[in-house]
Amino acid sequence: MTYYQILERLPEPMRLPMADLVETMEREMREQLAVRRQDFDELTATVRDLAEAQKRTEQRVEELAEAQKRTEQQVTVLAQRVAELAEAQKRTEQQIRFLVDKVDALDGQMLELTYRNKAAAYFGPLLRRLRVVSPHTLEDTLEAHLPQEEFLNVLRLDLLLTGKARHAPAEMADAKVWLAVEISVMVDREDVARARWRAASLRKAGYRA
Repeated sequence: MTYYQILERLPEPMRLPMADLVETMEREMREQLAVRRQDFDELTATVRDLAEAQKRTEQRVEELAEAQKRTEQQVTVLAQRVAELAEAQKRTEQQIRFLVDKVDALDGQMLELTYRNKAAAYFGPLLRRLRVVSPHTLEDTLEAHLPQEEFLNVLRLDLLLTGKARHAPAEMADAKVWLAVEISVMVDREDVARARWRAASLRKAGYRA
């Protein structure tokens, strides 16, 4: 039964008020439905915005994760580079130390040659008729009077000189004197102790040292 059929069945005085009532109800229902539709559309838009924001957030998180990955890779490469530089620095220091040691050794050798070649200039004020002697020329006497360690130690003398003391008392004027010489670019206590020890070993073997 239609809306108009229902109105036709009503008494005449009630038809107009009932029509107004129905129209009012329809209008209110349409307004309510319109509001609900608007709310639904707004909710849909909100959900869509949230979904888009979530998508952007996920994309940003992925970008950050990728950036973090690149950063970790860069840190790894940097750490490896630092280790390589440290190793290179270590090798450089070793090479420099080797060059320094080599230069020191050459300086020491040059100094020994200088003292040997100019022995008269350096030791002439102490000895006359000065002569440079190789410790090996004394090895028979040294080995016969010294323990093996002392014997070998005397052979390591940087320079061995002999002559007559220039300012000795008259009774010792013709006595042969020996000088046990240690030569070093930087003289320290060990050099002095080594020279004294080797001179003592020479005295033990019968030489006035």
